Amino acid sequence: EMEEKIEYLAEKIFSYIDKHKKSGRTLTLKIKYANFEIATRSKTNSTDLLTLDQIFVAAKKLLHDNMEDDIRVRLLGLSLSNFRSEENDNPFGIQIKIPFPEEDLI
Repeated sequence: EMEEKIEYLAEKIFSYIDKHKKSGRTLTLKIKYANFEIATRSKTNSTDLLTLDQIFVAAKKLLHDNMEDDIRVRLLGLSLSNFRSEENDNPFGIQIKIPFPEEDLI
């Protein structure tokens, strides 16, 4: 189930960078656990992440390398930074939301 959420976020990031002709080198994963602990891990690649597969594979590795098995996760976040753009515009990104079913909300 976690990999499905990571895949969804990777697809959203790829859609954004593809649409805006951008690429980035640093992928950051934020995991918020049910016990309110937070883990934030990032990986900067030597080359740009250009494809959905590159983003998804890197995100899955961050998840599996940093996931605590015995604690429930309440929130996952994935972001791409260290942007390069074909346009010389503002290098700031966007935050993508996961649409959780209503019954999952407290």
